[in-house]
Amino acid sequence: MSDNEVHFFHPRPGPRERHLKRRYRNPLFGDDAVVTQDEVIAARRADREDMDQFVKDVKVLFDQAAHLPPNVESDVILGLKSRCDQLFEHSCRFGVDLGKEQQALKRLTEVIMKAVWQGAGNDTQARGELEQEEVARAEHYRLLEHKLIVDLLSPESPIQEDHLVATLLSESEEAVERALQLFEPAHRAAMLSQAGELLDQLDRNGVATGRWRDRLILFGGRH
Repeated sequence: MSDNEVHFFHPRPGPRERHLKRRYRNPLFGDDAVVTQDEVIAARRADREDMDQFVKDVKVLFDQAAHLPPNVESDVILGLKSRCDQLFEHSCRFGVDLGKEQQALKRLTEVIMKAVWQGAGNDTQARGELEQEEVARAEHYRLLEHKLIVDLLSPESPIQEDHLVATLLSESEEAVERALQLFEPAHRAAMLSQAGELLDQLDRNGVATGRWRDRLILFGGRH
């Protein structure tokens, strides 16, 4: 392996290694297109530790759910539901198959929601809010099919603000189109301006930018 060649370990890496792959030799990232093998090794180690912690957190959650006392308070139930949502989102970060854990989290969420629905009784307003929540959760699950969106939503996101535009320009059209739904119009307009400036600078440096300019339409601009 040459001094500046990097080997990535996984075709489906975790979030930190995934972002290093985005950056690697990608002119959109400027100086940060330089990635070292040590960075890859450290990222892979951190991703593995993150996944190990996820598995432990899921076990704790199910242990607590299995030992709930009768007539448990509603705030405890809602707390479990919130943790189910957080852990499901967490599970989507990794490249390995966590389908078993994800299905278990979905089933637990369904059990919890059944209890919440029963608690709502005939309260029209409460039931309307629960219906909206169910729709929002289903849409959230669909968004989490895109690793780009998972990485953007993560509290430990490897995508820093100064990498945001380069990352969006680098990703697939479908993923970018869905990811842009996360941002307010003013933020999208600012990113469009930054993207145009970045591509113009690369043009001046002799880098062909045609493959990225189509993305400007998604931001709301022109080629």
